[in-house]
Amino acid sequence: MTTASQINLEPITQFCNELWHAVSRPAVSIQILIIIISISIGFIVASKVRINIKRLKAPIKPRATAASIALIVLTIIYAIMEITRRPNGLIQHAWAILLAYIILNILFQSLTHSVNKDKAEKLNQYKMRLFMPALIGYLLFVIIQTFGDPSSLLGAPIIQLFGTPFNIGDGLSITIGLYLWVNLSSFMTQILEWFLGSNKTENREVSKAIFILIRYGLVGFGIFVIIGTIGINPTVFGLITGGLSVGIGLGLKEIISNFVSGIWLLMEGSTKPGDVINLNLLDSSGEAFQIAEVTDCGLRAVTVTNQSDHCERIIPNNLFFTNQITTYTKNHNIIARKSYFGVSYGSDPNQVIELITEVVTSHPEVLANPAPSTVFVAYGDSSLDFYVKFFIQDVKGGIRVTSDINLRIWKKLKENSIEIPFPQRTLHIPDPLDIKYKDSEQDSLP
Repeated sequence: MTTASQINLEPITQFCNELWHAVSRPAVSIQILIIIISISIGFIVASKVRINIKRLKAPIKPRATAASIALIVLTIIYAIMEITRRPNGLIQHAWAILLAYIILNILFQSLTHSVNKDKAEKLNQYKMRLFMPALIGYLLFVIIQTFGDPSSLLGAPIIQLFGTPFNIGDGLSITIGLYLWVNLSSFMTQILEWFLGSNKTENREVSKAIFILIRYGLVGFGIFVIIGTIGINPTVFGLITGGLSVGIGLGLKEIISNFVSGIWLLMEGSTKPGDVINLNLLDSSGEAFQIAEVTDCGLRAVTVTNQSDHCERIIPNNLFFTNQITTYTKNHNIIARKSYFGVSYGSDPNQVIELITEVVTSHPEVLANPAPSTVFVAYGDSSLDFYVKFFIQDVKGGIRVTSDINLRIWKKLKENSIEIPFPQRTLHIPDPLDIKYKDSEQDSLP
């Protein structure tokens, strides 16, 4: 490693020394001990006591209860130390952080009890992914500000890459700052979707696409702001752009294709959750009907649940543009089914049409409009061939209803003594006496 790229650990070492000397001071160590004891008392009492607030309609969670009790203890100790004029700066900081933690927990608990289950789950996720890390980050900053100089620790260059000096603050901005900004962008987009998003079926997917674009736009804006704040050398952008160009051309082509296809699918709404499609062209099993329900449309793939074995399949978005997908729920939820059967040549075709149409119409799941129809299609080798066409509302129940219809057809034909023939063949053979005579002649030959 060259001298320019060596890691400078002096700011970290200096801060650790300052922290050790500060903690060694009796006034500081006593305050740290008081904070630890107060939090311990809070957890001990919280294990036996529950604080109820009527507006929350539920007890405060144990950690928030422990923080509340610790806050009360610290308040009393702070008042005593203020009267006796003892140093109490750390206790003030601990008191403020505990208060912020309590308010955050009560606020989210109140919100989760005022919304439905799905929104409550989302809020809890953002609480753990965004607000709690932000609070921990603030705690670390307070520690650095209290026991050292933030500018000397975070602003001193640690390493130099591509002609640009990097410090700890830059590293935190790229990692923790970017992480928090991505989650904050997602949270803001989610709030916009809850307040402005349409719940109508025809607009739901279009709204989802718009909010996804807003989210990625915010993330991209944050990335450029963070990079601009750090002040990375433009040469780095050239290297990154060149690498990305090669990567997209060689390995990321499918990912970009799926991303663009996902945006287009969401905007167009041709495929949306709840649609029932046929996967026969995407499946190598050769089955004519691979009925599946779309459960989720993402930017990379569409998730479907196969009806035959209830497995979930993740289909890349670009396949919906390069393959013909059969959908049964694009403009309506009606599916047509056919049941084929044959009767003997001695049967009256008019009677068969009348009987089968009547029995199919009587099925509770067969729609009256469009009405079912029975058609005499061909003179078969062993039977008069028919099929009955009917429509049902339950797209996924096609096989089940067809089975019911076949059973009703069989029963109706049997009640009216109409035979459902099996394949028959007539064999023509020579006169058996002639065969016997020829066999006798062959036996008499020497």
